[in-house]
Amino acid sequence: NLQYHLPAGLLPFGTTFKAAYATGSQSTMNSANATATSQSDGFGQNAEQYQITTSPIEGLKVSADYYRESGAASFVVQEYEAGSIAASYAMGPAKFGISRTLRAPLIKAASATTTVINNASTAGGNADSVRLYTSNKYSAAFNVNENLSVSYEMEKSNREKIANETTESDIEASAIQAAYTMGGMTLAVSHGKTDNVGYTADNDVEQTLFAVTMAF
Repeated sequence: NLQYHLPAGLLPFGTTFKAAYATGSQSTMNSANATATSQSDGFGQNAEQYQITTSPIEGLKVSADYYRESGAASFVVQEYEAGSIAASYAMGPAKFGISRTLRAPLIKAASATTTVINNASTAGGNADSVRLYTSNKYSAAFNVNENLSVSYEMEKSNREKIANETTESDIEASAIQAAYTMGGMTLAVSHGKTDNVGYTADNDVEQTLFAVTMAF
């Protein structure tokens, strides 16, 4: 694993940059009680990642990152890639955030001489027949006073299949939280709801959590 981190202070606006590269992934798995077992080559043999963060104005932080795998053994149509961009802005007692993430799974063809995509099994590296995942997230937090804080977040995830399906539904999740601190004790409550879990229509769940934390 090789990494490079740009020294702080070289670029304006507190901009930082990081890069990493890893290679040498093995295609076999060994254990103390079994012989070597061949694994699916559904993932790349090499991995690289890049990240940049900057603060162009006071209170604003912007970041982006990119990840890629390469070197899968056979018939690659689409290599595994993922990337995100995010921003947060703090203004007095309020803070807002937004992010967008894209993830493209590995897609392989059935052979070197055909364009038929092999996505029907885990051996193809794409068991769900998905071309692209897209996620968007929004959040807001507010300190009402020195003791009470509230926050809200919402996230939506879409997956694009190679063959369009009418049954496909986006996952939508939202949550609201509140915390109250009194001396060494913190009372917190959170309520969240997720619609279309697993991208399945009407597969919805809700959860409410209560927590008490005490410091002595």
